[in-house]
Amino acid sequence: MNPEASLVAEHDPGSGNRDRHDVGIWVGEPRRHTYDVRHDHDHRKRESADVNSPEINGLIGNEEKAPPSALMNTQDRDSLIDIYFGRLNPLLPIVDEATFRNTERKSPLVMNAMCLVASRDNKARRYLRFLESSEPLTPRLFASRVYASLRWGIQMERERNKINLIQILALLSLYSEGPEGTVDASMHLSQAIHHGQTIGLHLGRSSGHGSSQTRLFWALWVLSNFNAALNGRPRQILDLDIGLKLEEAYEVSAPGTRTLLAISQLLTRIIGLYQPTAALDIMGIEEDYESFENIIDRCGAWDLDPNVLSKQHCVHRHNNQS
Repeated sequence: MNPEASLVAEHDPGSGNRDRHDVGIWVGEPRRHTYDVRHDHDHRKRESADVNSPEINGLIGNEEKAPPSALMNTQDRDSLIDIYFGRLNPLLPIVDEATFRNTERKSPLVMNAMCLVASRDNKARRYLRFLESSEPLTPRLFASRVYASLRWGIQMERERNKINLIQILALLSLYSEGPEGTVDASMHLSQAIHHGQTIGLHLGRSSGHGSSQTRLFWALWVLSNFNAALNGRPRQILDLDIGLKLEEAYEVSAPGTRTLLAISQLLTRIIGLYQPTAALDIMGIEEDYESFENIIDRCGAWDLDPNVLSKQHCVHRHNNQS
């Protein structure tokens, strides 16, 4: 049955005598409209019931169901942001520090997302409180409240700037709590990559290859590879779709980021072994597997924090044993 014919026949009171097996309708055919008071009354009752349905009421009442506020005092918030830039951003430059510091009107959601990630650092414990609390909360309670506030803010479209939205979603993908945590983290990363592709981050359309937005893209690329390896999902950014050169990413990145790029390159080869179309007779990949020490040498990263180096070494060894 032609969909248009079905819809017209369904909503046209004068179409009751049409043959339902006919294909299409005659556009010029005169309609025989007869006004039925009972039909109109029933239709209005259905419309009224639809408006009062739980689904519609849920949408209308979203503003009333906002989670508890995640507002922090300026000193605590700024301290968490400093921890974020000191610990995470040298590895994954999701938020460009120079741009952030020079922006007069900063996005509250971006700041809260940075605080969410920073809250997992041991140095952050004394700052994990909100305006109404004087004593710090546990990292889990603090992070859960900030996360709920961020998800609600995104759902209500409180952030319209695409770059800010990509940064928020990418940072949310680093948070995982509860049985559905990895599913939600993967979903947030998918959304971040989707918005990045929409504005052409993978093609370098924004500005020069050394721009903060290009570094943001390579951070998404690293996260995509790690998400595939850790959560058992397909890679969301394929090399064939990238219009930028990875060699240039090494040139414009800090040593910590360069090591993650190198480890992520090796990771793509490992992931390839487990893809559905992978050949079963591949041998010898361990023979030319670059050692961690060589990566650190090549990336000039021996001055990194020992804790960071040890974690990266664990990731490298895990890849090597896959």
